[in-house]
Amino acid sequence: MHMKRIPLKTLAVSLLLLGLMAGIADGVAAAAEAKAPLLGLLGTAEYSRAGGPFVPVKKGAVFAVGDVIKTERGSAVDIFFGPLAGTVRLTESTTLVIEKSAVAEGQLGAATFELNLSLREGEILGRVERHGGGSRFQVKLPAGLAGIVEGQFRIDARGYVVLLDGKAGYVHIPASGEPVSHTLQAPPATYFSPVEGVQPAPVELVREVTNQNRSKLPKG
Repeated sequence: MHMKRIPLKTLAVSLLLLGLMAGIADGVAAAAEAKAPLLGLLGTAEYSRAGGPFVPVKKGAVFAVGDVIKTERGSAVDIFFGPLAGTVRLTESTTLVIEKSAVAEGQLGAATFELNLSLREGEILGRVERHGGGSRFQVKLPAGLAGIVEGQFRIDARGYVVLLDGKAGYVHIPASGEPVSHTLQAPPATYFSPVEGVQPAPVELVREVTNQNRSKLPKG
């Protein structure tokens, strides 16, 4: 079954709802593009810049807005997006696009960031640190949009979101075409499933995500 095309106005309203629900600001004004260095690499990965051919990810790589990063089977990549957005890990067989990565001086001199990622397949995980507001961390999925306010998370391109602590929002766009907003708050750990909605996370799932975040990759 093909997904019904969502009118732009309807989608815009759903994204606004996500921003309001998560309690985050509407973007970062006067922001400067932020580079994202490679922190860790296990196995094999490649990336494409400005629509060019894919080339191997090598030690010392620095990613930029527009880059498409792919990990191979049995591989993983850690990318550092700054002290607040933190490190995002791409697990095996994952394709991620950096759509926007920017930092700016917020109110009262506090730094703010805006990170927009597009997860085409696979999964990512990481932690967003507590901040004074005015920042945004969003992950676009094939059938929805996740917004992490703070906390430790795992997001799967199929629409599964796990939150071990903190707060997040997710706008799910089902095949019916009507966007639905969900709020995740932890502890206790919680997750969203396209089939079950928001549910308490079972012990096995919490252990799995915790171990994924805790493991170290060879330095990139």
